[in-house]
This record gives sequence, structure tokens and C-alpha cells, in this order.
Amino acid sequence: MLILPAKKISWIVLAIFYTFDAFSSYWAIRYMGAKEGNPVIAPYVQKNPLLFFPIMVLGFVLSYFIYLILKTILWTILKRLKSISEEYIERTVLTVIITFYFFTVILNNSLYLLGFKAAWMLMTFLIIGIITSLAYGIFALYIASRKKS
Repeated sequence: MLILPAKKISWIVLAIFYTFDAFSSYWAIRYMGAKEGNPVIAPYVQKNPLLFFPIMVLGFVLSYFIYLILKTILWTILKRLKSISEEYIERTVLTVIITFYFFTVILNNSLYLLGFKAAWMLMTFLIIGIITSLAYGIFALYIASRKKS
């Protein structure tokens, strides 16, 4: 099986990512003239960029619910495979969420702050994030399922 980070470390990394997202988005809107790309929160944060910080907490809570849903679905599907533990599925799901968030948000925000402001970046990173995180998750579960019981 692949070596995955502990759940506690994964949650800390995800919290750091959300914090970086809030601060970098606030900075970009407040001082660099950026526009929020998320159409759900854009009307609010464009008027008051400080709203990124409470939204960050809501996003983190949403990630937790996504984690619970994915974990439950995968555990329901894969519990017949004795070689994959629930702990391994939990850690895989967390790693997939972190990988997706890194490619779609962190990389995009970092490059924007460094001066790269191309319109194609967000969609490109979204596609890369989806492909990379799904490929990693499928690969991790495949490797675990091939382990001899």
C-alpha cells in the first residue's frame, strides 16, 4: 500500500490551504484589483473582502462533509475487499481532497500573486486538479486492493 499522511496532518494541511486561500484572495482583491472567480461568493467578497475569512471556515466545514460523503461511499463499495481498511480509505480521500485543492486553488492563487493573471489558468488548473486527484485516488485504492490478504 502507498504511504499516506496521517489524518491529523492532512487536516492541518487542508486548514493551512484554506487560510492561505483566504489571505491570498483578500490580498488580490484588496490590493491587486482581482475579481473573485467563485460566482457564489463573488457578489459578497467583491464588496467586502473581509468576508473571505468567515467563508474560509464554511469552506473547511464543507470539505469535511465532502470527506464524510466520499468516505462513506467508498467504504460501502469497497468493504468487501478485506485488504482495504477504513483508515486507508479515509486517508486516501483526504489526500485526494488536498491534491484537488492544491491544483485548483493554491497553485492558481500563488501564480496570481506572483503576477501571472491569464484567464485560462483557473480552468486549466481545475482540469488538472480533477484528473490528478482522481488518478491518485484510483491508483491508491488499486494498489491497496492488490495486496494479499
